[in-house]
Amino acid sequence: MLAALVGRTPAEWPAVTFTLGEFTLPTDLPLSLPSELVRQRPDVQTAEAQLHSANAQIGVTTAAMLPNITLSGSLGLASADGTLHPVQQGVIDEQGFQCAFCMPGFIMTAVGYLKTNPNPTRRELAQGISGCLCRCQDYDKILTAMMRGAENLRRSKLG
Repeated sequence: MLAALVGRTPAEWPAVTFTLGEFTLPTDLPLSLPSELVRQRPDVQTAEAQLHSANAQIGVTTAAMLPNITLSGSLGLASADGTLHPVQQGVIDEQGFQCAFCMPGFIMTAVGYLKTNPNPTRRELAQGISGCLCRCQDYDKILTAMMRGAENLRRSKLG
């Protein structure tokens, strides 16, 4: 138990023999325990991992209770036969968004930017779409999808 309280496993704790009479309290007791010390404890780390897992499961369970619908919006970019625009296909290929709330803005901004710079570097494209915001904050994945879209656009007859 003492090993766990100081953030170690029982195997790391030396076997020490002591009597309670050897213990004395400090003259000045701290008002709180430093959070860094608490976070080192294995039981606290395990509880934190379980909390993160439970939060993820709540989201999945909630989503399963909601109606399952499919919305389709081509943003005016898809062709008459339903083929997606190369940037849209890049999003599909890279699974570029978590919730997709911000997806239309990113796609339209990227398409507009790629008209002026069809072969951007990753940094240039990041600057080009920097006016868009994502509440999930997965900008790296979004930028990877936009780069794939730029590559698709260069390869297509639309670029």
